[in-house]
Amino acid sequence: MGEGKRKPMLGWLCKIKYIAYFYDKTIFDSSPQNGQGTVELFIGDISWPECLWKGMQDMRKNERAKIRG
Repeated sequence: MGEGKRKPMLGWLCKIKYIAYFYDKTIFDSSPQNGQGTVELFIGDISWPECLWKGMQDMRKNERAKIRG
């Protein structure tokens, strides 16, 4: 469970840490520093997978989640 009640909406700028892997647990992408650094993305940015930012719209600050897409 994250902090607060606010959840990001379309157009919000978010900082995330992530590790992306296939179903067989092979890592194919991550944020800098092997998933420990952050990247910024706008909710709704089509250069990121839609399932990622749609899943983030149900999250709160500092919440962790596994998002499948």
